Amino acid sequence: MSSNSIIIDNFLEEEYFAELQSIIMGEGQQAQNPNQFSWFYGGDVISKGYRDDKQKSEYEAEKLYLFTHLFYLHDVPQSPMFDLVVPFVNAINNIKQKTEWGGYRIKSLIRIRANFFGNTPTLHDHQMHTDFEFPHTAAVLSLNTCNGYTKIADGTKIDSVANRVVLFNAGEDHAGSTTTNVKARFTLIINYL
Repeated sequence: MSSNSIIIDNFLEEEYFAELQSIIMGEGQQAQNPNQFSWFYGGDVISKGYRDDKQKSEYEAEKLYLFTHLFYLHDVPQSPMFDLVVPFVNAINNIKQKTEWGGYRIKSLIRIRANFFGNTPTLHDHQMHTDFEFPHTAAVLSLNTCNGYTKIADGTKIDSVANRVVLFNAGEDHAGSTTTNVKARFTLIINYL
């Protein structure tokens, strides 16, 4: 574990976590009614250019993309499903550790969204990026276990393990990855001050 992150396994209460998985990942009863949760095509995963020609050719060859669901942005709920993530917000406020870049308690929500990265034949790091151009915390919750991961500025890779949350300064470079061993990688992310 990096001193630049906090990792907590089995983060959410089991019943609530199973509900998140069922609704967001479309499993169980929710899969019978796909209109209850919407995914939106996010286009190209890279938004700030390529690191080098090799990365550009890899992304073009595999046509990497993502789907997102925006729950909340800048003081306004964006989804009729916003209430689904309120217990996750409350669980963040119950963390007792303090981060080096700020407190663990949420003073102000910036954004909450779910990400869906489809399976790729080759495991790819996504572009290193910052979520917003100022120090703030990202809480990334893995909804499923896969060989994907979150990589933070110091190079530490945090494996995607179901119900694992990692907190880090998302005002510093970080990246996610694709997955090759399951159909998709699902994450739920809160950005906050």
